[in-house]
Amino acid sequence: MKRRNLLLLLGGATTAVAVATVPSWGEDAPPPEAKGPKLRTATAELDEFLPPLAPLREAQWLTDSDLDGPRSIPGPDFEMVGFLRTRPGLFAELKGRFAFEPAPKPNLDDYIAKHLAPVAPAGATWVRSKDFDSSLGVRMYVTFDAGSDLVYFRAINPKQPQPSGTPQPGASASG
Repeated sequence: MKRRNLLLLLGGATTAVAVATVPSWGEDAPPPEAKGPKLRTATAELDEFLPPLAPLREAQWLTDSDLDGPRSIPGPDFEMVGFLRTRPGLFAELKGRFAFEPAPKPNLDDYIAKHLAPVAPAGATWVRSKDFDSSLGVRMYVTFDAGSDLVYFRAINPKQPQPSGTPQPGASASG
């Protein structure tokens, strides 16, 4: 009888430890010691993805894959979001070609953008041109700070330009 009680006690203790150390399925929060993903700062890759804004002087951005962990389930879309500093005068050039209107400050509450909140500029006056967004040829939302060369962007499935002479996926090399 003592042996049976001992086995039950050990089995119960093992189960309790296992349950306490396995995170819940719906848990999205990183461990308390984690500070979140490291923001990307490379501008060359964004210059290729966002040629109308290139060349960029500075960038702080993320992709949804930067947040992927061992329990992540890949989604159907690839998303990029961030703050950029463009070359001086770009906004003035674009204002000459596109109509801009006031825009709300960027929503930094969602799964990806919340990691940009610490670098969000205070006091920016955001403006947007739907025509400029449409001219980009991708699902993209771009807002400019009317008083500086700062840009906030969100792109879904941006396409990296192919060098000339490179066959597009699915196209035959013979044309």
